[in-house]
Amino acid sequence: MTAGDPGAHAVLGPEHAGVDMLSLVVAARVPGRHEWLRPEREAILDHALRARTVVELAAEVGLPVGQVRGIVAAMIADGSLQRCGPSRPLGRQDILHAVLAGLCSL
Repeated sequence: MTAGDPGAHAVLGPEHAGVDMLSLVVAARVPGRHEWLRPEREAILDHALRARTVVELAAEVGLPVGQVRGIVAAMIADGSLQRCGPSRPLGRQDILHAVLAGLCSL
């Protein structure tokens, strides 16, 4: 499971299934001055002040992606993080065709 955050194991059910490497999350709150957080959770909150993917957070805090994925799922469940949707719909055919045409022209 997650070696660094024992609280993360409780959410490895349905909530965890929706968090993947490219899930975009942002801090829903800033830790209080007198609030004690596990170091990995504090680091994730600090790096998620602007929207980040789980992979970006893992690279920035220096933890394995799987571990960060579990911690992020727990932090979404407790309200510390919230999911962000993409700014525009993914999978639009015109964009995919433009990318494919660009790659073919290389």
